[in-house]
Amino acid sequence: MRARALFLRPTSPNLSGFQFNHATFEEYCQKRWDMARRTAYQLMDAADVIDNVRNCAHQIPSNEAQARELAPYEKQVQQAVFLRAHAFCGCVSPVNPCRDIG
Repeated sequence: MRARALFLRPTSPNLSGFQFNHATFEEYCQKRWDMARRTAYQLMDAADVIDNVRNCAHQIPSNEAQARELAPYEKQVQQAVFLRAHAFCGCVSPVNPCRDIG
């Protein structure tokens, strides 16, 4: 996912430009990407989910919002719910399947 290429978690030892050019991660997100810190974290969480479910399915969530629905859950739960949604729908619909099926 694109977010993986854009951001590193602020706790990462390799903070590249962020560490030297910006006082805070929030400032980095705002100045570099014109987005709020919260949005950056949501994109990173969605990227983590996509990496996780990609290992168990031949599909990935259709968009960041779908992946974000699974972010609060443990990796095994993410996979199980995603597979169940995929089996139920035949595909992953763009309207948060996890809320309806989970």
